[in-house]
Amino acid sequence: MTGPYGREIFVNELGLPESSIQNCVPLPDFGGSHPDPNLTYAHDLVERVEKESIGFGAASDGDGDRNMIYGKGAFVTPSDSVAIIADWAECIPYFKKGGVKGLARSMPTSGAIDLVAKAKGFEVFEVPTGTPPPPSRTLVECRSLNPSPSPHTTTLGPLQAGSSLAT
Repeated sequence: MTGPYGREIFVNELGLPESSIQNCVPLPDFGGSHPDPNLTYAHDLVERVEKESIGFGAASDGDGDRNMIYGKGAFVTPSDSVAIIADWAECIPYFKKGGVKGLARSMPTSGAIDLVAKAKGFEVFEVPTGTPPPPSRTLVECRSLNPSPSPHTTTLGPLQAGSSLAT
């Protein structure tokens, strides 16, 4: 599910070439790959970052609740990545505009998010792992990063429980 957002953000909004993204087409079986974004299962990203001396790489699972940040020779685990993003939120244009409303943690999230939340005054919400909301209320919304007064909004839902996009 996050693949189309990657294309929208990196290619359409930020103007990077199509070659700057990979694996962005949602597939029911994740294209035969494992969905976890880590050094084992996102090895093609790691190899490309190292081989091409790319300064920053990122991977996400299908529904965006797990992600990995990788820089040449540096790795941020999926359990710490939200804490890193939250700690640097003031440098991210989206958060500069609207601020951080709160942070969500699930079972695999590390304690680093609690440290960042305390230091920055953010509220932390506990969310269940692997339990999607009821299908009738599951909507995915994509907002443009364009800071104009009337950003376009596309609604892509509802998702069905048990589909690769909702789990």
